Amino acid sequence: NLLPALPLDGGRAAAAALTIILGEESARRLIRAVTIVILLSTMFAGLSFAVSGRGIALLCAGIWLLYSFTGELGIVKSG
Repeated sequence: NLLPALPLDGGRAAAAALTIILGEESARRLIRAVTIVILLSTMFAGLSFAVSGRGIALLCAGIWLLYSFTGELGIVKSG
């Protein structure tokens, strides 16, 4: 929950801190880029674990993070 990725708490905290330092627009771009890197890394590691037979939990977490992040951007409307 403390990973610096949106919509997690760590992402919101990092965005707030970066806004003070960089300004709102630069902070938003940076935290989105960091989120994408974390999201892709999580999904890749999860896929690697799933293929090697070590479980799918990390892959599921990556998929959830992707869905949540697209909701944060307003790409996917939730209920």
